[in-house]
Amino acid sequence: MFMSIIFEVLTSISYWENLCLFISKISAALTSVTHGCLGWINLLAPCVQTVPSYLPKSFSNGAINLTNYWGSFSLLGVLCGAVIIWQCCFRAVLRKESLGAGHIHEESPAVPICLKFLLRKCSEGTECPEHHCFLPYHWQYNVSSGVEWKNFSEKDNLALEKLYCDVNVEGPVKLNLAQAIASDGKTLPPWECEVSIDVNSMTLSLKPTAGICAAGYGSGKLRRFATPPCSTNPGHPLSTNWRWYWEDNGGVWCMYEKDHLGRNLQELIEHAFLEGLKQNETDYTFNFKVKAHEYYLVFHSEKGMHQVNMQYGTKRKVKRRPERFISPEEMTVFKR
Repeated sequence: MFMSIIFEVLTSISYWENLCLFISKISAALTSVTHGCLGWINLLAPCVQTVPSYLPKSFSNGAINLTNYWGSFSLLGVLCGAVIIWQCCFRAVLRKESLGAGHIHEESPAVPICLKFLLRKCSEGTECPEHHCFLPYHWQYNVSSGVEWKNFSEKDNLALEKLYCDVNVEGPVKLNLAQAIASDGKTLPPWECEVSIDVNSMTLSLKPTAGICAAGYGSGKLRRFATPPCSTNPGHPLSTNWRWYWEDNGGVWCMYEKDHLGRNLQELIEHAFLEGLKQNETDYTFNFKVKAHEYYLVFHSEKGMHQVNMQYGTKRKVKRRPERFISPEEMTVFKR
């Protein structure tokens, strides 16, 4: 009990800040008083004919020698300096730990993952306005009635990202999670529930296994944090390089290439998409032409993103996905 109290006191930054401030002020005050007294006594000393017995011998002959007493104030100054140096070292250790710790700004989910932090170069720590994640992507879920979002385990985070990067993944996919799921105040272990993930609608559903009560099970939402897109951070190795696909006959997903003027549709579509996000529009479109056919692409539709042939009315699904999956092993190369 005693040791825990001592540790709590020693690790309290506010305690040491107040102590250092107190000692600094006392030291400054004593120094000021000492100099003041020295001046007044030296001024009045010639007038003193008899030195009282209770005063030290240094007052004799009308002269004052504070050398013997100044050592006390010097020692106080040394102690104050030592405490300040210790405090600075302690704060440096805590700051180093905070710089390496991750954080999510729950109140600002739209901000990107910090590129500097991924490379261990962010010096802002918890003051950084961007998310501090250890990979260029991060997944969370919410199956409670409240607004609290939960993190997936590292293993499940990687599994979700692999699904998301595969453009051919359709519909809900059963996923064997490595972690328990928090739902409405309950913790559901993975062996008691079947989890289905839909990375297209960003939803998940929980179903109890045989013989398990259905209370606490249901559906929830997914969300994914990412690094800034390559269009706004060109050349950075960890920027997210988004790719746009449309579904051809037979469920074949094809990447957009060039329009009728030879321009890169990947860049044009991405630019239009990001502009719509800036304007906070929920249903906005992008018109383009390929060869003799004209289309419009609908972003953020309740029916999913899709393109429509303006002449025939043919509708095809559209997806936006990262160019590839980045593994933790690749991250070690970037951090060197």
